[in-house]
Amino acid sequence: MTAAAAMTYFEVAKQIDEDIGLAHCFILAAKLYETDQFDLEEAEDMDEILGDLMDTTFDIDNYKVDERTIIQAMDYNLFVF
Repeated sequence: MTAAAAMTYFEVAKQIDEDIGLAHCFILAAKLYETDQFDLEEAEDMDEILGDLMDTTFDIDNYKVDERTIIQAMDYNLFVF
């Protein structure tokens, strides 16, 4: 379910901001659909977890901006059935 939600977030958010990354969509989806959560404060761990989904190193401030954009793009409804 996490992967499907992440792809939905990505497709919808790309219409508003073409710079939205799939990795940030995946993190947001994991917050809702996974029982184990990421420690977003540990950039090195996030780089290892996200691997090829990101071209750059993880930046929590950039993620926060993207998270807000994704939530707005989804009209505040993050549940994907």
